[in-house]
Amino acid sequence: MSNRYPFKELRWTAFYLSLCSLALAQSAEPPLTATFTTIDAPGAGTAPGQGTYGIGINIWGVITGTYLDTGYVRHGFVRTHSGDFTAFDPPGSQFTSVTGINSSGTVTGLYFDSLFLAHGFLRSPAGTFTSFDAPGAASLGTLAYSINAAGTVTGFYTDANYGQHGYVRSFSGVLTAFDAPRAGTGPGQGTDPYSINGAGAITGWYTDQNNVQHGFVRSPSGALTPFDAPGAGTGFGQGTYAYSIDNVGTIAGLYFDASTTQHAFIRSSHGVFTTFEAPGARYTQATSINAAGDVTGACIFGSNASVHGFVRTNSGVFTEFAAPGAGSNGPYPQSINTAGTVTGWYQDANSVLHGFVATP
Repeated sequence: MSNRYPFKELRWTAFYLSLCSLALAQSAEPPLTATFTTIDAPGAGTAPGQGTYGIGINIWGVITGTYLDTGYVRHGFVRTHSGDFTAFDPPGSQFTSVTGINSSGTVTGLYFDSLFLAHGFLRSPAGTFTSFDAPGAASLGTLAYSINAAGTVTGFYTDANYGQHGYVRSFSGVLTAFDAPRAGTGPGQGTDPYSINGAGAITGWYTDQNNVQHGFVRSPSGALTPFDAPGAGTGFGQGTYAYSIDNVGTIAGLYFDASTTQHAFIRSSHGVFTTFEAPGARYTQATSINAAGDVTGACIFGSNASVHGFVRTNSGVFTEFAAPGAGSNGPYPQSINTAGTVTGWYQDANSVLHGFVATP
């Protein structure tokens, strides 16, 4: 997966499609168990490639995400636990992509202005927007990916050569840039923070000068520790991708081995790895971990490359679930809250996108 994709949902679209193209015949699919509800934002288009992406869910069951209207223009939304939608765009936005929500309902993400320059933003529960840019941001601009309960945001910005640099922005607006040791400096290379926990620890990955990915964790004090999952490949596009960190420092993610086969992993705060596959699946990837240590993600089964969502409990028990009407195109879980409720998205038989909320 290339880390040049600047939008969370576009990154996963490309990633999952590449997995589907590689899927081979496997054992029978496991039983499916989940309460599954499709969510479509008002105003979302119904043509191929249009529709709704569920991206983040907080402890209260409030969901945020992005939808594409009939003109393929992207907008943000918030959906309450009771199902009420509010659509939004930051002032000056030509293109809005939502990436996260915290426990108070503050949303973060990025938007592109009329010059196609990206800016990070915060949207308060009352609907007030704050836009921000990293000093030195150029090329694509500033992209925000994750927000914690304190309102601290992490993400990356691009320099004039399209190299990536991580940053952390405090609730008061103080922005600190950082780079992983041995991160490359070429186009699409550099440091890519993806998740921040309640204490301010950050995880993500960096791309070295050979275009190999490596995970990292950055402590609240700024100490940065690189890591590689056992068995991670060292070739172009291979390596370790860390996607989510919980409040005790446990990290969930994926890695590509030397044959470009993809596996899921959990890394404890002490650096101990557990790799896993969903039962019977050819490919498994973890996208989000909650406070209980439960992990969600997606896995591929069968000769028709059927994609299922899963939840793996902290004790290792799996539950797989499908999206009614999705065929082989999802669901693709993106976030799990402390209650074990999952949000994400899938494509129907007509390639229209739909968000979902599922409780295994």
